[in-house]
Amino acid sequence: MGLIVNRKKTIIPFIALLVSVFVFSSIVIAQSAQTQERYQQVANQIKDLIAKMGEASASNDIDAYNKHKEEHDKLMSEFQTLTEALKGDAETVRKINEVKGLFNDGKSAYRISRYNDAISKYNEAVQKGLALGNPLVNDPVYESYVGLALVYNKQKDYTKMKEACTRAVDMDPNTAKGFYYLGISEEKVGNFPNAERAYAKAAELASGANKKTFKYQLGILYLDKMKNFSQAAQTFYSIIEIDPAYKNGKTFTYLGRAYLEAKQAENAVNAFQQAVQINGRDWQPHFYMAQIHNSKREFQQAVTSANEGLKYSRKNHGGLLIERGLGYKGLGQKVKALDDFNLAKNDRQYRKLAEHHILVLKEFDK
Repeated sequence: MGLIVNRKKTIIPFIALLVSVFVFSSIVIAQSAQTQERYQQVANQIKDLIAKMGEASASNDIDAYNKHKEEHDKLMSEFQTLTEALKGDAETVRKINEVKGLFNDGKSAYRISRYNDAISKYNEAVQKGLALGNPLVNDPVYESYVGLALVYNKQKDYTKMKEACTRAVDMDPNTAKGFYYLGISEEKVGNFPNAERAYAKAAELASGANKKTFKYQLGILYLDKMKNFSQAAQTFYSIIEIDPAYKNGKTFTYLGRAYLEAKQAENAVNAFQQAVQINGRDWQPHFYMAQIHNSKREFQQAVTSANEGLKYSRKNHGGLLIERGLGYKGLGQKVKALDDFNLAKNDRQYRKLAEHHILVLKEFDK
């Protein structure tokens, strides 16, 4: 006779085993999710503290720096424990290292202008990182998106640059870098209001030197693209409050330009004078000072400012030659004025304007 099996007695323990496995797996998954969530919280807190330490250091606030450093050091202990927990088994470690390696390969290819190779490596890092779903690869995935944006910027493919930046900021909305490059991509395609929002968000999130850099870009956008001169002036002034010598006087020059466009000549003169005090070898503030002097019929001062600018500009800068020529014209020295206007024609950017002034001068002599 064959062996008779009691199916009920066999099935019940098997079901109990399945339930136990399911419950255990659920607990493990829940614990893993909690670990990942806590890891991200601690990582963000550490980033925030590092930014605060940088600000405290820049302002020489030793007490604040020490306070933030103490908090940072406490969190680092927990961060290291969470990192070890997330590494899991050897296979997970291998996959994490693979994603990091792909990102580094992409960065290396970018540095030597092998842009297609860089795109391939960055994309592979993103794909494998997202598939792994481990917070330990969040940084290389985020940086791969940023890397793609930089490559597309070099290739002047601003639509793809914007897509990469959008994914970066979606992944980490608390990191300034992605918003900054998003602003560049929006500006390149002419979406100035979107660029304004992105630059402003980058400046809000950034600290230290990056905050000044992002504000500077926002100010140039206001001045040159959006023609919002009051906002440009406010933005450049806010940088000067932090660091008067930022960009070796260039910020004062841009501030002066904003005031000049807003018809605030006195404020513009003060700004250009500050720029010259910081860096007298920059031709630009001398150029704008010459413009202002000519507009106020201060012709000798215009000639003096233009001469100073010509010492430090590229040879035969058309704008400076025209301003000096106008100064000479105002002083009644028409031969010198004509010589400067003729020289200015050699500068393609100012050729038409120079030709206009030559015609006006000749008509005046008739």
